[in-house]
Amino acid sequence: MLSYRCAIKEVHYSLNGAALDKSLEIPPCDKKDPYAIPYDAKSYFKVADSVKSMSVQVTYTDGTKSPVREYKRQ
Repeated sequence: MLSYRCAIKEVHYSLNGAALDKSLEIPPCDKKDPYAIPYDAKSYFKVADSVKSMSVQVTYTDGTKSPVREYKRQ
């Protein structure tokens, strides 16, 4: 997602449900190098073993929103 951040306004997610009560921090767009990921960007995070699913919704810069997607732990 970070390499497409120039097209993304915000990302909301939730763990073990669909509340979408958390936000991912996305670095600002670098129009000179839009696909580069900044060296200090947090590209992943760990979750507790008790987390069984993650729901995510992306809001794009034009205001449209993706469907809420649920990803289940294997």
